[in-house]
Amino acid sequence: MQPVSFDSKHHERIAFVQACWHKDIVDQARLGFIAEMAQLGYQEQDIDFFEVGGAYEIPLHAKLLAKSGRYAGVIGAALVVDGGIYRHDFVAQTVVGALMQVQIGNRGADVFGSAHPASLP
Repeated sequence: MQPVSFDSKHHERIAFVQACWHKDIVDQARLGFIAEMAQLGYQEQDIDFFEVGGAYEIPLHAKLLAKSGRYAGVIGAALVVDGGIYRHDFVAQTVVGALMQVQIGNRGADVFGSAHPASLP
């Protein structure tokens, strides 16, 4: 299997879905993504940005965007924190597993996503 690469010459649209929980931190991931895509020849206007409440909402939104046929790729970004309030490992595993199910069931856009547990002071 070959790695997925986006064809910047055709400026296929990309969707970026981000959680608003810890938005100030996740915004940094969005800015980093924009910078990396610029290295591949994309401009910010080639990317549609969507915000959802938290990590749990990303897989459903990604599924709807992938099924729309408008996007060559759908990216999800979230920060799942080990704050002692809930089982962060369960949340991260559930979100990543759901994104894998979207990827497996999708025949159009490629779906990428990650939700990493992190401990913040």
